[in-house]
Amino acid sequence: MQTTLRRAYLPQLVGDYMPADPLDRDSLVQCPKCCSEIPSRAIVCPVCRCDIHVRTPREKTRERIASVARFLKDWVGFPAAVIAAIAALARPAVLNILWLLGQDGASLEFKLLTPDYINVGLDDVPIATQGERVDIAIPFYRAALINNGASPATVRSRFKCSTGSGDGEKGGNFYFFDLSTQRKIMNDIEVAAGGTAFVNIALLDAGSPDDGYPKTRTPESCEFEYSDKYGVRPPFEAPHDVKQSPLMGLGRAEDRRVSARETRCKDIAKGISLGTEPIDCVSATHLFAIEPVYLWERALSRSLRQAAEFQRVNAGVQLTPGLILDDCGSEDCVLAEQRLTAALRDFKPGVSVWLCENEADDLKGCARRDFPLAP
Repeated sequence: MQTTLRRAYLPQLVGDYMPADPLDRDSLVQCPKCCSEIPSRAIVCPVCRCDIHVRTPREKTRERIASVARFLKDWVGFPAAVIAAIAALARPAVLNILWLLGQDGASLEFKLLTPDYINVGLDDVPIATQGERVDIAIPFYRAALINNGASPATVRSRFKCSTGSGDGEKGGNFYFFDLSTQRKIMNDIEVAAGGTAFVNIALLDAGSPDDGYPKTRTPESCEFEYSDKYGVRPPFEAPHDVKQSPLMGLGRAEDRRVSARETRCKDIAKGISLGTEPIDCVSATHLFAIEPVYLWERALSRSLRQAAEFQRVNAGVQLTPGLILDDCGSEDCVLAEQRLTAALRDFKPGVSVWLCENEADDLKGCARRDFPLAP
């Protein structure tokens, strides 16, 4: 009984390495490798440890594919590792060579891309709040600062250009600005080694060097102040392909309200600044804000705010807010006037409104309304 249990169950419990019963010759086979007698169900020879499992065609195919994959991994991965190691060692070597040659600093290049405009009140606001008239247009150039050197560069946000020579020489100051805020970028521009920084350029002022405007070392060029790993460097000159730069033909921001001030505010002070936006006009009795008629609320807000600032700065001098509303010859004027009258009928403090139809009219040619209305 014990022999039967050993023969019937123990091979399954112990595993396929267990020798068969010598009395059961039919259960023994020869190992194809070492010719030792082993159990017929053995997968691995207990003597030579070789694999004697008879593999199916599918298993053989799978093994061949696996062996090819291992080969490719070994012989493709090795060169890749070698290349990576060489690259890791090559860059410090290149930098050392550049250092020995004194060429491991920044190397800047300046390229003009395209001219463009920002229409304030149109391009910088959501479509639903865009007005029908644009009062301020800012011309600017899109450009690129390219660093071909081995060191990062820091470029000042203001630079100068010149054009012409002799009596026709002209110099200009330019600055980089932020499109979203229409304000000058105060921080310097960082350009990584081998990198590019895209910038937007606007004109600050321009004129003859005899009047104090800038002059570059080389005529027909632009100069940029910058620094790199070695500190402040001599100004970088724009390459020859942008000399005689169209930048010198770039106009300043055009404010159409300036011409409106000249027309509407004859013989009174205009363009006075109290540290914020300029006041359109100031008379002995009124402080005026000029806007299109459909923007009368903006004119009211600006006039009230500036009248309060004027009173604070000028020892309590109180001026009446005045609204000069243009384009009142349009179809929208009647509707705007109705809304304005309904809103300001009982408005305090008092407000004076001039409704101007023709562009050439001064205040004498405009219809005046004073609020609050008399009972």
